[in-house]
This record gives sequence, structure tokens and C-alpha cells, in this order.
Amino acid sequence: MNALMNWMEQHLVPIANRFAQNPILKTMSEGAMSLLAVIMVGSIFSILNGIPWEPYTNFLNSTHLNEFFAFIPAITTELLGLYMAFSVGRAGAKNFGQPESAFMCGILSMACYLVLVPIDSVEGVSSIQTKYLGTQGIFVALIGGILSSSIVTWIIQKKIVIKMPSGVPPMVGENFAALIPGFVIITLFALIKWIFLLTPYGNPIDCIYSIIQTPLQALTSSLPAFLLLILIASDPLVLRCSWFIFCVADSVSFVDRICWRKHSQCSCWTSNRTYLECGHVGSGLSRRSGSYDWTSDLALFLFEICTI
Repeated sequence: MNALMNWMEQHLVPIANRFAQNPILKTMSEGAMSLLAVIMVGSIFSILNGIPWEPYTNFLNSTHLNEFFAFIPAITTELLGLYMAFSVGRAGAKNFGQPESAFMCGILSMACYLVLVPIDSVEGVSSIQTKYLGTQGIFVALIGGILSSSIVTWIIQKKIVIKMPSGVPPMVGENFAALIPGFVIITLFALIKWIFLLTPYGNPIDCIYSIIQTPLQALTSSLPAFLLLILIASDPLVLRCSWFIFCVADSVSFVDRICWRKHSQCSCWTSNRTYLECGHVGSGLSRRSGSYDWTSDLALFLFEICTI
């Protein structure tokens, strides 16, 4: 086993380090890290509202605090896909060489994400299905943020923009410079949505969710997946990325249960910084209450990235 670990450190870790410098992976990492505060706040109130202790639950119901605790997750973790679209687009502008256009790329990325979200119309009233703005849309937000920011930065770098006269205020000039990139990528994403309307999926979010997240849910319930985690546990970067995937899969799986039993008996329980280093996976924050809330695991995953 030591020989295998040494081989992985010599051959796989350098490759992982090179991947870590990839602008696309850096965009994903920085975009996720910027949401740490939103995820942490939403996770805390989710935990407070989900403790399955009957006297505590009765107290929340009698004082209506359960309604108060439900407000915050509804606009934090349940809108994570929307926030992810902006943060990834903003980070993409910085990593693709156009940091001065970061805010514009974030806004355009969020607009492109909303273009992909299905819209219902009942009796002349249009509404967005909010379920697609949460965790179900994270993968599309990541892909869309990277794609939109890369296209916008490429257009700007090629100077395919509207140039205003020198006497025009910079703020006005920057807004006009965003017209051509915005028109191109929003039209492109609208075309993508139209193509998916012709498929059985109906929209790209359901398609990506079915193709990526559903297989991940099946993967996390198998023994080979657990053995794979054991093998890659020596590489913190790979471990954190794997942990993120398992969290987003949002299932109490075979891997989670085994790792939780192992982790709960370890002295590293008290340290958020050291328990990953001993090879244990899963935060256990919400598992103490007997129910699994992936948002707490995702929050600690982002915290670990920030402290690498």
C-alpha cells in the first residue's frame, strides 16, 4: 500500500498540481470560494431548523421560529445555482485575462443562466421555476459561467466592441463595450435553450442533471466508489474535488455511512483542519442530528479550499 501511495505522490500529484493552475479549474475554485459566506449562513440556519429533537421542534413550532429559520436558506442555499453563475463568470474574467471586465462578465453569466431556466406561463402570468436556481442548476452554472466568461473575454481581447469617442465618460464607454459581447452570448444561450426544447429533456438543466448528477448518486452508493476515495485520500486537492462531487450528489450513501462511522471514532473530530488530513471524509455537522444536509458539507469543503 505504501508503494502505491509513493507512486501516486511521484506521478499523480505533479499532474494534479498542473491541473490546479489551469484557468478553467481556477475559475471553478475561485467562483465557489466566493460563495463561502452565503453557504455558511444558509447551512447554519438549515441545521438550526433541522435538529430532530422533539422538545426543540415543539419550541420552534410554538414560537414560529421554524418559519424564521426557513427564510434564510430559501434565499441562500436554495438559490446557489444563481449565485454560482455570477461568481464563476466574475472569476472567469480574471483568470482569462480580463479582470477589469469581471463584474460585467458576472452579470452576463447570470443572465445567460437565467435564459436557460424554464419559464412557466399560467393565465398570462409568467414565472421562473425556482427549483432550477438552487443545487439542481450548479453544474449548468459552472459550465455556463466558464463558457460565457471565456467568450466575452475573447471578444473584448479581439477588440470586437463598440468604441465611443474620447469625450464620453468611461462608465458610458464601458457599458457600450458590453453590448456586442452581451448580444453574442445571450443569443448563443437562447439558441442552446431552443435546441433543448426540441429534445425529451425540455431544457439543458434537466439534461445535465440527468446525465451527470443522477449517475453520481448511483456511484456514491457503491463499494468501489468508497475504495476509490481511500486511494486518492493522500492528495488533498483531489480529495476536496471528490468531496465536492459527493456533496452535490446529495445522497446519504454507502460511502457517507462508512466514513461517518470511521470519522466519529477519531480524535480529529474536533478539528476542521486536520480531519481531512487523516483521510476521513464527511463533516458530520448535520449527521449529529440524525439527518443529512449536504450544504454543511459543501460549506466545509469551501472552507478547506480557502485554507489550502
